[in-house]
Amino acid sequence: MKSIFDYSINENRKGEYRRELNVSFSFRRRLHLRESSA
Repeated sequence: MKSIFDYSINENRKGEYRRELNVSFSFRRRLHLRESSA
């Protein structure tokens, strides 16, 4: 049986992963915009 603690850790990790994806996505988009404007 999963404990509340395990669940919260899993949710936290998912949040971290999503934030990493957002950061890399916005970074790549900014890079792309800079390349296309140059």
